Amino acid sequence: MPRARKATAAPSALPLDEAIAGVLAVLVAEREDRLKPPANPRKIEWILSDAGVGTAAIAKLTGKNNGAVRMSLARRGRKSATKRPKAR
Repeated sequence: MPRARKATAAPSALPLDEAIAGVLAVLVAEREDRLKPPANPRKIEWILSDAGVGTAAIAKLTGKNNGAVRMSLARRGRKSATKRPKAR
């Protein structure tokens, strides 16, 4: 007798505007990187965040948990803050 499969909840859909913004941002970043490869490539979380995709949606898209996405974005903020010139 075959085993019954465990029921799983269907993943919730991303809002259309977030999904389109994310796809376009990744495509543009990929093109920019092909034209002039950066010394330090941007993480996908950063690209999606810059496009206005929320942390929960980024977590779904990347397969990471919300905490990992927030930590990646926070680390980016600390790195960019250290590169800014000091205000006089």
